Amino acid sequence: MRYRIITGGKGSGKTTRLLSLSSECRNPSGYASVHRGDEYFLLDLRSGEESLLMTSEPRFSACFRRWSYDESLFSIAEQSLMAIAEGDVFLDEIGLLELDGKGFSRALRYLLTEGKASLTITARDAYLESVISYFSIHDPEIIRL
Repeated sequence: MRYRIITGGKGSGKTTRLLSLSSECRNPSGYASVHRGDEYFLLDLRSGEESLLMTSEPRFSACFRRWSYDESLFSIAEQSLMAIAEGDVFLDEIGLLELDGKGFSRALRYLLTEGKASLTITARDAYLESVISYFSIHDPEIIRL
């Protein structure tokens, strides 16, 4: 199993690099977050479907900082991720939400401890060490942008 973390500042191209790497795989699994204005959409890398995940508007009951987010969408993604036996898995934007035990936190822990898949995630520079420590990621390959 291989663990890679793509890191950089806001707007540095982390998602673009993740999408590029996932396109090189035969059957990638996982999710990317696509930012448009004050909204984030969750892109399912396997199906190509996009769904509204977060918005600055009070649209969903779950809130984190200035964002309201769709907990049920995270739950669906979590179930999908925890069903992956092997292959290449990509998770975009592991950050403060996950460090607070929400978002992709449970699925990421599962993939790191129980999964047999190679895992590529993105995390901002400011959260990199916290993500590595909190999730006990051993010997990751760091891709700095």
